Parts: sequence; C-alpha cells; structure tokens
Amino acid sequence: MIKVTIVDDHVIFAEGLESIFSDANDIQILARCHNAEAFWTVMDSNNIDVVLLDISLPDVSGLNL
Repeated sequence: MIKVTIVDDHVIFAEGLESIFSDANDIQILARCHNAEAFWTVMDSNNIDVVLLDISLPDVSGLNL
C-alpha cells in the first residue's frame, strides 16, 4: 500500500486529487493538509511514502519544507 499525503491550500484541487486516487486499490490517502503546520503534524505521526506538495502555500514555500 502506497501512503500519500496531499498538501495544497486550494481545497477543491486537493479534493480532486483525492478523488482521482480513491479508486486505486494500492493507494491510501493518509491526509489532506492546507498549510505547512498541518503537514508537520501529519508527518510526525505517520509513515508517509509520497507527498503531493504545493510549492506555493500561504504560510511557507513548499520548497522550504
């Protein structure tokens, strides 16, 4: 199982990505985060394989995460 976290401040876009992956049997969306603070909380408590990361977050550049 591939564990994925989506980090994007655009809710509709993040929901769309989650919807695309929802039919995949080998992909699990662990979390959807809308800012860097939420992402760090998720990172601390989960074993994530893939992060789909927006590089233009409201509180920090995704490039700095």
